[in-house]
Amino acid sequence: MDNASLDAEFNNTLSALTMQGLDLNKVRGGRKGQQQLAQAVAMESANRVLTRNALDVLKSIAVGEYKSPEERAAEAEAAAEAAQAEAQPAEAEAETEPAAAEVEAPTAETEPKSEGEAESKSE
Repeated sequence: MDNASLDAEFNNTLSALTMQGLDLNKVRGGRKGQQQLAQAVAMESANRVLTRNALDVLKSIAVGEYKSPEERAAEAEAAAEAAQAEAQPAEAEAETEPAAAEVEAPTAETEPKSEGEAESKSE
């Protein structure tokens, strides 16, 4: 369980409560009441995330796709290494492309003159 999923579930639960008409400013107990409500929502959110994760594991077992945490960690590590290996050549290409573009772009001072212009200026 990670903080991102907890935060998302907390925000979803809190927004669902406010859509049902809950006004946090009208909660009994003032600041302490609001804090207790927030803690209750956080506990409910954590419960939902844990339940969802447990049901996902049970579903993967039922359909025969279960992978142990070690296997999932190894796959995630391999995917991260592959992504890093792909990103390094892309970064090297990105660094060389602007330099090549600067070299190719002729300036007004270095543009070659036509033969007629070169002869008239030399005379």
